[in-house]
Amino acid sequence: MEPLEQGELRTAILALAEKADFDMKDIFVIDGSKRSSHSNAFFTGFGPSKRICLFDTLISQQSTDEIVAVLGHEIGHYKKGHIYIGMVLSFLETFLMLYLLSIFISNPDLAAAFYVSEPSAYFGLIAFGMLLTPIQTVLGVVGNIISRMNEYSADKYGAELTGKCLFDTLISQQSTDEIVAVLGHEIGHYKKGHIYIGMVLSFLEIFLMLYLLSIFISNPDLAAAFYVSEPSAYFGLIAFGMLLTPIQTVLGVVGNIISRMNEYSADKYGAELTGKPKDLILSLKKLSKDNLSNLTPHPFSVFIGYSHPPVLMRVRALNDLESHDSTLV
Repeated sequence: MEPLEQGELRTAILALAEKADFDMKDIFVIDGSKRSSHSNAFFTGFGPSKRICLFDTLISQQSTDEIVAVLGHEIGHYKKGHIYIGMVLSFLETFLMLYLLSIFISNPDLAAAFYVSEPSAYFGLIAFGMLLTPIQTVLGVVGNIISRMNEYSADKYGAELTGKCLFDTLISQQSTDEIVAVLGHEIGHYKKGHIYIGMVLSFLEIFLMLYLLSIFISNPDLAAAFYVSEPSAYFGLIAFGMLLTPIQTVLGVVGNIISRMNEYSADKYGAELTGKPKDLILSLKKLSKDNLSNLTPHPFSVFIGYSHPPVLMRVRALNDLESHDSTLV
């Protein structure tokens, strides 16, 4: 981490900070290019000790106006109090977790539900651990909703502060034909109904989770399988929590298979729509280079965790499409 040298960029950032009445100690550059091509900017510190940190990749990839627009967005997070809101929410989440833990620790009703003769802290910790994942999932959804609201708010503040909207790096890094090819792919998702399919699958997943939960809650056969004399909601929730992760893993694999099929379908539609599969290939290669994507991941890794096919496979599919259709160039 080194201080940003004197020049146009430093002058523009200092002017922006003064306009926003944003006190800071200095501006630093991080050698992020040694690890990846990912670009980023962030603030650190409180009060007059605040510092602006820029990745060197951001400086090399963006113009001064674009970087200033990004920093206007980040200053918006500070001016709108999002940092303090995040801290308060973190404290509330910690308090909630400790409160729930206090309920589970040495709870006689919970112990009785599992046919445990004497409630203990050991058993309470195990039971709490089983329910931790679904609790964190719910809290994560709420946190993401608040985060998205904050991002819109920071975008608005940054645009009003700088008089410029955030710039799209896709426009600056791709040719017109390549951008058109990418948009042809995205239109393919709409025309092929992938958006609606995704919504239906999400509703089905929620329905399946609620259906399974209804089976687990107060199920006498399930309770008997674990030698629990009386079925209860306590035991049903914990049993469901134990199976939640493997169920989500299986559903995730199925969802990724469908998603990869949709990507191939959208690639085909986009290539046929524009008549230029080579432009989409060039765009995919550039995006892959910028994101340092793995071109040859292990097939099992792709099967388990990839929502998009590897770029190399998409390029091969587009080349095959071109070789079988003489109207494509």
